[in-house]
Amino acid sequence: MYTSSLACPYSCAYCTNEAVYGRKWNALDAEQVAGETTDLVSRYGLTLLWIVDDNFLVDRDRAVGIAEGVLRRGVKFDWSIQASTNLVNRLTVEELKLLKRSGLSQVAQGADSGSRKVMHLMNKTFQKVETVYEAAARLTEAGIRPSFNMIFGFPGEEEEDRRDAIRMIMEICRRDPGAEVGTNSGTPYPGARVMRINHARFVYLVSQQPAFALMVMDALSKRLRASNDRTYRATTANS
Repeated sequence: MYTSSLACPYSCAYCTNEAVYGRKWNALDAEQVAGETTDLVSRYGLTLLWIVDDNFLVDRDRAVGIAEGVLRRGVKFDWSIQASTNLVNRLTVEELKLLKRSGLSQVAQGADSGSRKVMHLMNKTFQKVETVYEAAARLTEAGIRPSFNMIFGFPGEEEEDRRDAIRMIMEICRRDPGAEVGTNSGTPYPGARVMRINHARFVYLVSQQPAFALMVMDALSKRLRASNDRTYRATTANS
């Protein structure tokens, strides 16, 4: 693991970043990152380096400069990052292909919900449902694996919101079969904005996590079985 920047300019309600770092984003310059990462890879024989910045793509020019610096040094390795979907979409497909040539193999993003209402509750004002689909499509076109995290059990979430989230997961996987989607239950981290307004609700949700996780996985399994059944019937009908 390697860290090239700290903090994130956004204020998602579940995140502790604001309490730990404030909103000020601090980053190493592109040449230093390219030099240090390639040195680490060469020195220790690494094939994969996870850059654990909270939001790697805040500075578009820096991201492109890092890729160019790695390519100039001729060191081959895969690397992965975390970034918000809106900043992925700010890059052109050609710029993403440049990052791919330098070794970028995966971008982890916080989709978090398929419900516009829950996104609003999470204070994700910079993201829409369509933003998530666009990020997945751009990354796939560039040959980079898109990865998304979803949060279930956020305060204010209702049954229909969970259904929206499951629909999003299914649609992402339908459009981009190589995409990865992980799920988490809402967790009350100290310092997160939501803890200041809904502590009791979060504590209850955490106590229900095992049953809640089983409910979500059961719903996803039913959706996948139904999709597979439709595909099978369509295939046999045409044969």
